[in-house]
Amino acid sequence: MTDTKRILLVYKFNHPDVEGLRAALAEVFPGRPIDLLNIKSLVRSHPGILALNIIYLFSEYPLRQLLGYWKVWRRFWATTYMHRQIRRLVNRYASEGNYLFTIQTQADFDAACPGLPNFIYTDTTNLANTYTPGYTEDKLYSAAWRKLEEETYRNARLVFVRSSHIRRSLLEQYHVPSEKAVIAYAGCNTPLREVDFDQKDYKTQNILFVGVAWERKGGPDLAAAFQKVLRDYPQATLTIVGCAPKIDCPNVEIAGRVPVEQVAAYYQKASIFCLPTRLEPFGVVFVEAMAYGLPLVAPRSGAVPDFVEDGKNGFMVEPGDIDGLASALECLLADSGLCRRFGKAGYQLARERYTWKNVGSIMQTAIQPILAGNERENA
Repeated sequence: MTDTKRILLVYKFNHPDVEGLRAALAEVFPGRPIDLLNIKSLVRSHPGILALNIIYLFSEYPLRQLLGYWKVWRRFWATTYMHRQIRRLVNRYASEGNYLFTIQTQADFDAACPGLPNFIYTDTTNLANTYTPGYTEDKLYSAAWRKLEEETYRNARLVFVRSSHIRRSLLEQYHVPSEKAVIAYAGCNTPLREVDFDQKDYKTQNILFVGVAWERKGGPDLAAAFQKVLRDYPQATLTIVGCAPKIDCPNVEIAGRVPVEQVAAYYQKASIFCLPTRLEPFGVVFVEAMAYGLPLVAPRSGAVPDFVEDGKNGFMVEPGDIDGLASALECLLADSGLCRRFGKAGYQLARERYTWKNVGSIMQTAIQPILAGNERENA
């Protein structure tokens, strides 16, 4: 008798990571069809839930925390009522299919279903934000919602994370058993090509920033540092991809939002990658920059110490240190050979660790024994 059980991949946002994870699972679980379930679409098909959730939104969050569209939108999906309804709808959906296991991206909802192993793949936790200096508790989701977040981790058989930073949060802040928190890393979402380091031109003095949230990603710090850099390196340029801030500074190209497949061209022509982000759970753009052979200038925070070895493939600076940021950029602008050495080291790390193939391999190794045990229990 043929085993026709499928895999259910549950997600909230249409992010390229979803396709990367789907492809990784398809490779390590061949013959297992993978169904994608977008919970936002699922919930929107039930307008009564959306309407009733407004009451819970204003009962769980003070009005001062809801000022501004972005905050309301994020917290709208982070109420206890929404959390419970999502789990109910996912359970109903999964019960109508023949699934081997469920796996969800992020842990701001619970896709655990009775009788099915559930796995989580996440780059953040709510409490991990408090590791960031200056992050105050009023920016967190409600205490009642965080109890459900803890329950979500308990319900999962394994929690796959992208970095040691988030694994630390699970162990210290959520008391998840160490054997349950597995670092699986992440892959690139941009089309990759082999880098010919003999032909790669690091003398262009082009600094690249890739990010949608200019303020949160440390864009103002980079702009201030770049103005200092121009005093000694007037030929240097700064390219900004992903957003369109208003900057009164020469030698700045603002590309704004571009399709993912077009971002590769900006990585290819750059000589340095810099993202002095103030709050970043992972930062896949750092991995993408390494995969294109770029030296990194990054903050000493979050997941950055996992993939930036200071003085080997890039420089780390303290968040908000504009002088340190300018100094790190000037060191690289002054030495194309150093850029090349850093670029090669980062490229090697990206190819060995930060690929979707590696993510899938780590997951398959960890998941397979659980599936075998589950099969024995149900025999």
